[in-house]
Amino acid sequence: CKKDLSQLETLLVALHAYDLQNGEPTTMRAFSSRCYHDTKFFERNVRDLFLQVARKYNNALAEVCEHEDLGARDQLAYLGIYARPELYELAGNVTIHTRAGSIDLNAAGDYGLALPSTVVDDVVSFDLHTIQRVTFIENKTNYDEYIRTEKQSDELVIYHGGFISPKKRALFSKLAVAAQSEPAVYFWGDIDLGGFQMYEQLQKTFPNVKPMRMSEAEVKKYHHNGLARTEEYLCKLRASHFNHDGSCFKSAIDKITEYGVTIEQEAFLTDTACNLAYI
Repeated sequence: CKKDLSQLETLLVALHAYDLQNGEPTTMRAFSSRCYHDTKFFERNVRDLFLQVARKYNNALAEVCEHEDLGARDQLAYLGIYARPELYELAGNVTIHTRAGSIDLNAAGDYGLALPSTVVDDVVSFDLHTIQRVTFIENKTNYDEYIRTEKQSDELVIYHGGFISPKKRALFSKLAVAAQSEPAVYFWGDIDLGGFQMYEQLQKTFPNVKPMRMSEAEVKKYHHNGLARTEEYLCKLRASHFNHDGSCFKSAIDKITEYGVTIEQEAFLTDTACNLAYI
């Protein structure tokens, strides 16, 4: 920017427009049109510099990017600027009431449905009267396999899909209102720093959430298929706040340190002889 004031001007236009959004999600093309009267200008000319600034000054985004390989579009989605509407997949005997009517997820059977993020503002409430358990699964392949082979009739299963964007948080918050009294809530993610962070992020919306298949037993069982980690990563994990005596992940971190690997959810899929027990 020091060498090109016109580039600085275009960047400041985007930063100012983002500030005026005040957290309201928008599509990337709508954002670009609002800033530059050109739907593709932001993506082609400003996006990378915008994200460079965002990663420096948005601590939450910086922390996510440090531990997860997020592409530009995922980083923008984390900030509430979407390339296209997100899709949220759910499966279970649940009715979603919207301003226009009701959506019966049970009508899709064990396959579930995908809701576009554009419908979130119109969602009024969730009917969970038959649900005793809500299970969030971070990995898409594990979600698909779980709803095919393990989902129970009184269970709502949700594809979590990584760190929570503003729109997804809004949907989960509406679900949390309905889940306050009855269902037990679980989260299943990778057994690594990113998975622990996702659990902590979800805990802000669902304070009673418990980790699922993320204990030292799973690290011990699947370490032969684990992802080897550098000593720098292991030191960072040991120094994290997840490694204190009161943390539900401390024993898992001890095992991760012992074996030098973290466990991705896909490791569970390789164990075809194992009949994973329903918690």
